[in-house]
Amino acid sequence: MNDAIQLKRSGPVAVLTLNRPKSVNSLSLDAIKALLAQLRGVANDNSVRALVITGAGRAFCAGWQLDDQGMPGLPDESFGVRQSHPMEEYFNPVIQALHDLSIPSLAAVNGVCADAGVNITLAADVVIASDMASFLPTFAP
Repeated sequence: MNDAIQLKRSGPVAVLTLNRPKSVNSLSLDAIKALLAQLRGVANDNSVRALVITGAGRAFCAGWQLDDQGMPGLPDESFGVRQSHPMEEYFNPVIQALHDLSIPSLAAVNGVCADAGVNITLAADVVIASDMASFLPTFAP
């Protein structure tokens, strides 16, 4: 599995860690795919009674990794349109999977939480933020 998303267990509690501290835990396409797979695995594991999502290092999640690497699409599509494909196919299902969990979910925010990271926290049942946490919904009106 992708090292960008780590799953550890502590008894009945699953801890998902966004593990790209050098990029402030920004979500690459591979990381989003791995996060979706891990959330689906947690949802299907009857021994898990609660989920904690956190970030490695000094941040929770700086949001979507905005670059061209691995973005599907046609050559004549704009960057924004190319970004919309994985958003619809992978990131929206991540938020839906988190929302649909039948167990409690907690977002433990330890630093910067921007854009896609904010969306993840909003889909969790409970958010606990450290004194160092900051929430930056950049694309909000």
